[in-house]
Amino acid sequence: MNQRIEDLQKITQVLDKSKISYALGGGGLLYALGLAELHKVGDWDITTEAPLSEIKEALGSFKSKDTPCGDYPFATKYKMLFCENGTEIEIVGNFGIYYDEHLCKIPTVVTRHWEEVKLGSPEAWFVAYTLMGRTKNARMLLAYLEYNGADPDILALLMKEPLPPVLVHTLRNLVPYKKKNRETEHHIEN
Repeated sequence: MNQRIEDLQKITQVLDKSKISYALGGGGLLYALGLAELHKVGDWDITTEAPLSEIKEALGSFKSKDTPCGDYPFATKYKMLFCENGTEIEIVGNFGIYYDEHLCKIPTVVTRHWEEVKLGSPEAWFVAYTLMGRTKNARMLLAYLEYNGADPDILALLMKEPLPPVLVHTLRNLVPYKKKNRETEHHIEN
């Protein structure tokens, strides 16, 4: 197994033992879904709705630093950066992005497992990348969702947020996947 994935697992195993819900997103999610190469994963982004105090308590034995967050368009409550053997792992608490003056919460939703790590929602990360203006990543996830189908429960959750009309239209036009064809473990926390 790749050392970077092992470094990621060291953090996620502690989160699992501490019963802290989390989900891998960003470039790590793209890699896990087969949409990107490992060398293109700059850092591993883990989202959570857990309070910062719980994260610090659980991961207190790891070297970390709080990193700046909340610069527009981001509305994340906190970020912590862990560097394990040179592998950067960022914990993002209460991930949110502004669309105009509206706050769009990007939920932490576990949709499957990969390499003993809980994976986030392609639907949620499609929305996040679209709002961030990262069109290449958004297009990759949209193509993935168009091919594999989308989770209607996650789409409904996302459409409760104040999204741009064109994004709502895109989400409404995604075809739902067949539940039996996809392992889904919903851990939606608000």
